[in-house]
Amino acid sequence: MASTEPDAEQANIGNNFSREPLFKSMSEYELADLKQSFAMYDLAGDLSIPGLCVARAVRYLACSPNIGTLLDAIRDFGIQDSDQVSFEDYAGLVNSLTPFDSRSRLVQCLQVLALNTRTISRDLLRRSLMSFGATMPEEEIDELLAGVPADADGNIDIHRMADFLLS
Repeated sequence: MASTEPDAEQANIGNNFSREPLFKSMSEYELADLKQSFAMYDLAGDLSIPGLCVARAVRYLACSPNIGTLLDAIRDFGIQDSDQVSFEDYAGLVNSLTPFDSRSRLVQCLQVLALNTRTISRDLLRRSLMSFGATMPEEEIDELLAGVPADADGNIDIHRMADFLLS
């Protein structure tokens, strides 16, 4: 059975593209995630992945709005299941799907917790943070959430939450 762990050569995917504008807006961690998601499907080590695997690789990044939109974007990008897709083309597709900025990614994560609504209850957010194995003690989570603006029902607007966390 083939390992899904990238080897040393695969871990260096995209280094020769690091000066391209595509990567300037990405943090070091976002670029590492992009490389890792690609390397998981580059089993031959030839810096290309099968077109059939592109959707799964992108979903690994958790940056696509839904599978239908993702498949439409892949089709619009001209990628066929039988194609071999280069890292540069893969990165271009991912970049076309979502901006690589912290606020957008944070809002996307909060939307998942909020079940794709605009608000999340303070209690659900607290329980979610605790269940994900947050390294913060319970008291610190409570302190953090005490500073987050909420409506009269205790619901938190996810966009305001993102602004609060990034301020």
